[in-house]
Amino acid sequence: MKNFLIRLTALVSFAIASMAFAAPDVNTDNYYVNANNTAFTKALAVPETNITVLNYSDESVYVIVPNSPINVEVFSGNSRTISRNGYYGYTQLVLQDWNGITFFNQGVCRRAIVTVNGRPGYYHVSIDGKFC
Repeated sequence: MKNFLIRLTALVSFAIASMAFAAPDVNTDNYYVNANNTAFTKALAVPETNITVLNYSDESVYVIVPNSPINVEVFSGNSRTISRNGYYGYTQLVLQDWNGITFFNQGVCRRAIVTVNGRPGYYHVSIDGKFC
């Protein structure tokens, strides 16, 4: 009986340990947005594609990556980072004003910093590809 209880305890412990160390069921090939970036987490692991959009314009802008779930509003004075694990190519980036009018539709490199300033109808977009 003692031998049986020891084997049963070992089996249950093994099952619990397997569940604790199991990898999460996440598709790492998709784009995602990091809303709360901290320097500590960025220093630990930076994904291969890491595009930052800075909005210095008077109004909110929408950042869209076609054929992906990325369609986020970036308020004036804020930024968002678009990431994708395991992808080293260019990303098609679409920027729209609050009225849905596209003022930027271009491919950017994987570590681009895109800065938007101005006002609706008179936007200026600069792309810093220094870290590409």
